[in-house]
Amino acid sequence: MNLWAILKRACGLDTEGGRATAPRRVGANRRRPGIDPLEGRRLLSASVNDFPLPKTNFEPVGLAPAANGSMWLTEIPNTFGLDLSGPPPLQSLAKVAPTGSIVDVPLPPGVGPRALAASPDGSLYFTAYSNDGGHARPLGIDRVAPDGTVSVVPLSQPISGPSGMTLGPDGNLWLVAGLPDPDAPPAPPTPARRTIDRVTPAGVVTEFPVVPGVTGAIASGPDGSLWFPELNNGIPTIAKITTSGTVTEYPLPPADAGSVKIENLTAGPDGNVWFTERATRQGVQPQIGRVTPAGVITEFPTTPSSYLGAITPGPDGNLWFTEQVLPDIHGGSANRLATITPAGTITEIPTPTSKGNPGSIAQGTDGTLWFAEIANGMVGRVTYSPPPTVTKILRIDPKHKPTQVILAFSGDLAPASAQDVNNYTISAALPGQGRGPCGCPATCGTTPTPTGPTVGIDAAVYDSVSRTVTLTIHGALSRRGLYQIRVHGSARGGVANNDGVLLSGDGSGKPGSDYVTLIPASGHRPRR
Repeated sequence: MNLWAILKRACGLDTEGGRATAPRRVGANRRRPGIDPLEGRRLLSASVNDFPLPKTNFEPVGLAPAANGSMWLTEIPNTFGLDLSGPPPLQSLAKVAPTGSIVDVPLPPGVGPRALAASPDGSLYFTAYSNDGGHARPLGIDRVAPDGTVSVVPLSQPISGPSGMTLGPDGNLWLVAGLPDPDAPPAPPTPARRTIDRVTPAGVVTEFPVVPGVTGAIASGPDGSLWFPELNNGIPTIAKITTSGTVTEYPLPPADAGSVKIENLTAGPDGNVWFTERATRQGVQPQIGRVTPAGVITEFPTTPSSYLGAITPGPDGNLWFTEQVLPDIHGGSANRLATITPAGTITEIPTPTSKGNPGSIAQGTDGTLWFAEIANGMVGRVTYSPPPTVTKILRIDPKHKPTQVILAFSGDLAPASAQDVNNYTISAALPGQGRGPCGCPATCGTTPTPTGPTVGIDAAVYDSVSRTVTLTIHGALSRRGLYQIRVHGSARGGVANNDGVLLSGDGSGKPGSDYVTLIPASGHRPRR
């Protein structure tokens, strides 16, 4: 019996045819509603492994995605027991393979990386420092090509005290500048001057002045702005700057003044920016913050014993963050990874080794999560089930009955997401599309085509044995017409597997994309 006979039989066509937290939300109007309406996903079933650095007495620091699922990694010597009277140690650069093997990336002598910014082409930008004269000195910005070749970005002017850096939506680098370096030589006191600097690919630097309390991190937001934290007159503030230089500030509630510090931030899968808040005095509960593009802020309390570090979007539609060890402030230790759904449900995951003290965390180009365990010199990897994909599509036109479209998937699906008719859109394709030799559209299974009116779908029935979804159309599709189907997997609530991992519809193997194709003629499958 061939596959399509199995699918028909499975679909009855043999004949014809964590922990929920209470959020606080504040904003320009200081609204404090009750339950957030967003619906979160449950935690994916993940296994956590760690891999030791090949160099002894080194600590992993920063992570950024590289090509083919690899990661860029910065390392620094563990200064415990070292003679610190000489030059401060420089960080080094390494590359982590998807298997966990770690190899050093050679850099020019006397050059060490700090802030990292990954490029879509697999290359890496980093702020370069030297230890000339016994003190750390910023050199500028270097670029590492995917093959490891290092080059210097020729800057039109020096950048003073660079800190956080990210690649903006405009293709330029954006940095926080003007921060004093603890390793810098003593200097006469001068008025604090902080800037957000834009650096074009050609090295042209443009400075945008900001308040003196900018604290270092910066991230590209889902609204096309660059977001960064401030301490403005003692009040923790989340701010954004447009690519043209307009700054807008959103202060946290007055109760946070003197109690928390915004540590790290990232763009979330829900169109908002998420950030970690560290407690700055004993007895204050750390929080995860969420800010909408309009500036409405919601805060979610976390475990009192946690000292929050980095935060990044995960492959399951949630945000992942690190809880570090800092017993002197909180009277305990955390040493965990954690996730928070867009609705605010927090789930905590212990790291494989005790007192690993996870710091940075980032997602690779293949969707795998990696984190740095500062205290034990290891890099951790979070492994989860692969995202589902659409493997086959079949159209059945029973006589005098509604048309049915059968989708076969590569793995098990969460029934609720698979049977939600809102996760499928069928539209009439506009004229002008040819047909292939099999009778199906010439472009089926390849690229989307412009569409016209949508077609109603009465039911979506999931069969867990055959891993198929049968869509029953409201009426019959025209046998001569062309139709496009979109299986939604790019947003929260889309088609996902039982671990909450969203559909990979674009062929990249990474979760979180729609599958789009033209529906084949009756009884035919699209070419892939």
